[in-house]
Amino acid sequence: MTSSETKITIKHLFIFLLKNPKNDCMKTKKNYLFLFFLLFLFINNNKVSSEEKNFVSLINCYFDEKSGFIVISWETIDNPRAFYKIYRLSDPLKGKNFVPLQSSLVKTVDFNVSQTFDRPSETGKYYYFVSVVMDDKENTAILSDQNYTFNPVDFFAASGIVQNIKAKFIPQNSEIWINWEKPAEGEKIKSFKIYRSTQSINENTINIADKVGEIPSDNTVYLDKVNTQGKFFYAVTAVSIYNYENPLVVSGTNSLSKPVSVISLDSKKLPEFYITFPVSIQFRFQPEIQWNALPDTLKHPPLELEKIYPLKEPVVKKEENTEEEKKETLTPEELKKEIDEVNTVFNTRYKKKEYKEFLTDAESLSKKLKSNFVQKKLLFYQAVMYYRLNEKKKAKLMIEEVKADKIFMKYNKKEVLLLERKIQDK
Repeated sequence: MTSSETKITIKHLFIFLLKNPKNDCMKTKKNYLFLFFLLFLFINNNKVSSEEKNFVSLINCYFDEKSGFIVISWETIDNPRAFYKIYRLSDPLKGKNFVPLQSSLVKTVDFNVSQTFDRPSETGKYYYFVSVVMDDKENTAILSDQNYTFNPVDFFAASGIVQNIKAKFIPQNSEIWINWEKPAEGEKIKSFKIYRSTQSINENTINIADKVGEIPSDNTVYLDKVNTQGKFFYAVTAVSIYNYENPLVVSGTNSLSKPVSVISLDSKKLPEFYITFPVSIQFRFQPEIQWNALPDTLKHPPLELEKIYPLKEPVVKKEENTEEEKKETLTPEELKKEIDEVNTVFNTRYKKKEYKEFLTDAESLSKKLKSNFVQKKLLFYQAVMYYRLNEKKKAKLMIEEVKADKIFMKYNKKEVLLLERKIQDK
């Protein structure tokens, strides 16, 4: 029963008794005492109802780890003229009245709002006070656990969001290579957690994604071994030195917006090849082209893989050098520069399936190359492109020219003959 309803009931009962003095209720002194008691309640009720409530009650605060916010709630007052101010404090209040200068104003909300959220910039313990402002007057009286949190809330600042996540499939080892950039701001980082899923990873699905690894904060690269075919999404989160994991997941930032495709190495592919350098300290040797014997679709590892799989440098004995090999006048640095240039053009064009464009590029590249070996390597790449364009005769001519070079064939006879056989079978 509300105060207004109580007021009306007592008033009517009191008037009824006064108008009916001969009523049985008035025959004894006890009944007179009852009448005065009702009068007291009536007067007191009028006094209470005339004083408007000017403070909130039952304040409650807690840290929501999932959202990363502190949640503050309270019981409102039913007065449209009022509004609330929510304050945050690093130290407990002393005395009977709150001093706004000792705190930070979090938010100002309307009279019918009973909850708000706060995210401090630093890890720590925080107290909250909610005042009522009515008719330009702010009530600063402290009522513990009513409008002020007597016990502090433990808050953990997040380490920021991982940036620019990328992932690529490495077919040689059936691994997915994931890398990212550290958060630009936030709490100090202890580690990174890596998640994998067959569906897009966001704040709602990260809880059901597989956590495939956790690495120290000084690393921003992770290799995930995958034994099944399919499409996979990845997300990386930062864990602070207080063991609080940032729950935010943003597509394209710390979560892949597109999946990585893992294909079977048993499917038909053209051989994959890469460059190694059989160079001794005393003598310069030609680079060696190696590939595996996979049959139909040519592919090439991304340039970034050189950081993970360093180029081999086997030692070659002096007596193995031929007179033709000794004619090479380029230094190892110059030789590598030419190889890198040819390799980069090939990778770029092949990835985009720009086979004809590579053949045009090869004409200008050929004029700049000084190493005879790299020239033959370029011819070999041209043969690959003609093979992809189904121009069998031109591909065969290129292979014949490559086969005529003894140095190139010394190191790459098996690979050249393999491509020649494929051209003949096509």
